[in-house]
Amino acid sequence: MSRYIHSVEVPDGFDHSMNDRVGHGITQLAVAAGAAGATVSVAVTGVKLPNNYVVTADLGQAGVVGIAHSKTNTGFTVDFTPMTSGTAVASGTAQVTVEY
Repeated sequence: MSRYIHSVEVPDGFDHSMNDRVGHGITQLAVAAGAAGATVSVAVTGVKLPNNYVVTADLGQAGVVGIAHSKTNTGFTVDFTPMTSGTAVASGTAQVTVEY
């Protein structure tokens, strides 16, 4: 169940007029190993999300970036992509943060 926190600070110069609250969730995501240079995709499903949200994903592996796409109200996909063709995605647990 969601918990409401009633204090939000918006830094000077930023606009937070999208909605009347901020949502934040963190989960751990199992990631399988991939071949050198290959992207590993992981689907996140069965969640309830608003129309607009931001996803960040960190596998904690140097040279690998996590990018979310195919975002819907019920989930999204995270691609873990090596930045060079000689780097392989190692199996592990990624921290995924959703903010809205």
